Amino acid sequence: MATERGDALRGLTTVCARLKESDHHRVVVACAPARLRLGRLLLRLAEAEGETTALGIEIRQVTQEDLGDWLGMGREAAGRRVRELQGLGLPSATPRRDRGSS
Repeated sequence: MATERGDALRGLTTVCARLKESDHHRVVVACAPARLRLGRLLLRLAEAEGETTALGIEIRQVTQEDLGDWLGMGREAAGRRVRELQGLGLPSATPRRDRGSS
């Protein structure tokens, strides 16, 4: 019985710690500048869905409208942030319109 209580207490302690960490993460992300939020999102997308090409990692089928929706900003604001990152030397993060259906 004491072991079960100890296990339950450890479980609750773990859950509470993770909730606290999650809340902290949400506050940090919400308060971060848009360019930083976009950079973090692009990194996550590259890790999860990126395809390695001769030019680097390509994230396909993500539009500026998608980025804006995910970041809580409009397409035009997302486009400005993408251009800011490109100005810092990042490779093109926008879909090429001439790619067609490939």
